[in-house]
Amino acid sequence: MSLFENNMKALETHRSAFFHKLKILLVEDNNKSNNDIQLIETKDGNSAFSLTVDGNKYNLNSLYSPVMEAKRWSNQFDFKNLNIVVSMFGLGNGYFARELMLKLKKEDFLLIYEPSTDLFVKAMEHFDLSDIIGNENTILLLDEINGIEFKNVLKMCVNWMNLNSQVICNHPHYDTIFKESYNLFNKAIKDNSNGILVNENTNAATSKLITKNTMNNFKFLKGCNIVTDLLGKIPVDIPAIIVAAGPSLDKNINELKMAKGKAVIFAVDTAVKYLLKNQIIPDFIVTLDPKKSLHHLSDPRCNNIPLICRIEARTENLQRNNKRIIFFNMEGYTAKLLQMVGKDTGWFQSGGSVTTGAFSICKTLGFQTIILVGCDLAYSGKSTHAGGMTVDVSEAGRYLETVEDIYGNEIKTRYDWFIYLRWFEEAITLLNDGEVIDATEGGARIKGTKLMTLKDSINKYCLKNIDVDNMIRELPPVISKEELKIIQESIERDLKELKDIQEKANQGIEICKRLLNKYNKSIRETEGSIEKNKQLSQINNFIEAKRVYILIDWDIAQDTFSYISDLYVYADNEKEDKIYTYEKAKTLYTSIAKAVDRIYPMLETALLSIK
Repeated sequence: MSLFENNMKALETHRSAFFHKLKILLVEDNNKSNNDIQLIETKDGNSAFSLTVDGNKYNLNSLYSPVMEAKRWSNQFDFKNLNIVVSMFGLGNGYFARELMLKLKKEDFLLIYEPSTDLFVKAMEHFDLSDIIGNENTILLLDEINGIEFKNVLKMCVNWMNLNSQVICNHPHYDTIFKESYNLFNKAIKDNSNGILVNENTNAATSKLITKNTMNNFKFLKGCNIVTDLLGKIPVDIPAIIVAAGPSLDKNINELKMAKGKAVIFAVDTAVKYLLKNQIIPDFIVTLDPKKSLHHLSDPRCNNIPLICRIEARTENLQRNNKRIIFFNMEGYTAKLLQMVGKDTGWFQSGGSVTTGAFSICKTLGFQTIILVGCDLAYSGKSTHAGGMTVDVSEAGRYLETVEDIYGNEIKTRYDWFIYLRWFEEAITLLNDGEVIDATEGGARIKGTKLMTLKDSINKYCLKNIDVDNMIRELPPVISKEELKIIQESIERDLKELKDIQEKANQGIEICKRLLNKYNKSIRETEGSIEKNKQLSQINNFIEAKRVYILIDWDIAQDTFSYISDLYVYADNEKEDKIYTYEKAKTLYTSIAKAVDRIYPMLETALLSIK
C-alpha cells in the first residue's frame, strides 16, 4: 500500500466526510499541475518540500534535519496551561504539526488550517500523515473542503476560560506564501476572541441582575409562549421585516406603512417609540436587555403588541404587556424546567444585540425572505440612531473601525457594531435557503445581503395578506395547568437542594483552608492531602450535578469572571500554583455559599408567583 493509499485509508476511517469530499475534489482537479512543489532529500535521509511562487523559492523545511528543526521550533511554545487550543496555519508535510501534536494533553486541541490543496495532496503522496489524521485532539481543515468551518470550530473549542491559553502559530514561510489566506486566518481568531470578551464582559457585568430578573419573571410563565410555538403558525413565504433604530431609518420609515399586513414586522425595542410616533404598529416588539431603559416602551400602545423577550429581560417591560409574552432563547435553569415537561425551548446564537437576536428569531421561524431596515451598524455623521440621536454605549463608542458602506466607500463603525456586522455576515452564510435583503439604504455593507430600497422590497415581496393579531389570539399558552404543577414540585425540590449545595460549599471552604496550611509548609503530597483533594472533587461533582446550580453559576459570574480564567494559566513555580489554585477555590466556594443566601428567597417568591 502506497503512502497516499495509507493516508486516504486513515481519512476514510477517522474523517469520513473529509475523505469523500477530497475524493470528489481530486477528480475535479485531476489536470491541475503542482510542478512548483518539489520534494528534496535532506542530509539526514528524510524529505523536505520546496515551493516556488512568483519566481521566489521557499524551502519549507530544513535541508539538513527537518525533524530536529521541527522539534526546536515547537519548543518555543508553552503547553503547561489547561485546555490549550493551538491554531496552526499550514500543515506542510506534517513535521511541525506532529511536534505540536505530541505536546498535547488529553484536554488540548490542535486546529490545523491548510490553505493549499496542492500541498496537502503532495504531502499525502510522500509522507505518512496517518498519525495526525487519526489523532482525536487534532482538527484538520483544508481550505477547499471544510475551511469555512474554521470559525465554528474556534467557537466550539475556545471559551472565556481558556481564551488566554491559546497558542497561535504558522508553519514557516506560510505567512508569506499565502499572505491573504493567513490574514483571514488571523482575523477569524481575532473576531472570535473579541466576541468572547464582549459576551463575557456583558454577562459578568449583569450576572446578578440576570438572576434577579429571571426569578421576578417566573410569574409570566403562566399564559406565556415560547418562540418555537410560532413554528408552522406563520407562513414562511410571507417576508419578515426587522426594524432597527439606525440613522437611515429616517429615510424610509414612511414606506413601512405599506408593508403592514403584508409582512411580519419585528421592531427592536429602541425603534418602537420612533415607529409609533409615525403611526406604524409593529407585529412584534423584541427586547432582550435585562437593564433596557423603560423609556423605549413607555407609549401605552406598546402594551397591546406581542412582546418577544428573554426570560431575564427587564421585569417592568414585561409587567406592562397585556397582549402576549413570548420567550426567546430560553436557556439555563428555566429551560431545564420547561424541557422537563417536554417543551422545545430551542437555543439559538442571538449574537449579543437585540437586532441580531431578532434575526435569529426570523431564522428559527423559517422566513424565506428577511428584510433589514434601519440596520446601519455604522455612524451617519455623528448620529447613531434614527431621529438624529447619538447614544454612546460604555467603552464601545471609543473604539472605531473603518468598514465599507453600501456605496463602496469607507465609513466609521463603533467597535460593538463591528462585532455585530461580522456576526450577521457569518449567520447569513449559514442560511440553508432564502435571502436577506438590506433595505436600510445606508450604513455598513453587510456581505451576503441583497441591496434594495425598502419601496422596491415591499413591491417585490409583500404580495400576500397576513393577520398576525388573529394568529396570536388563537395561540394557546405553552404550559398547561398540569405541567405547571410539575414545575412547582420541581422548584420545591430545588429549594432544598440549594441548602445542600450551601452545606457542601462550606465544607469545601474548610478543606481548602487545611490544604493551604499544608502546602504553605510543604508541597509534597501525603495520604491526607490526596484524600482531601478527592473530597473536593466529590463536592464539585455534587454541586455541578444539581439543576439549581445553574442559577448560582449565573449569579456569581461577576465575582468569578477574572479568576476562573486565571485558573487555566499556570506559573513556573509549583508551590505558587498550588497556593493560588486553592485560594481561588476557597473564594469560589465562598461565592457559592453567599449566592445561596441571595437566591433562596428569590426562588421562594418565584414559586409563590406561579401557584
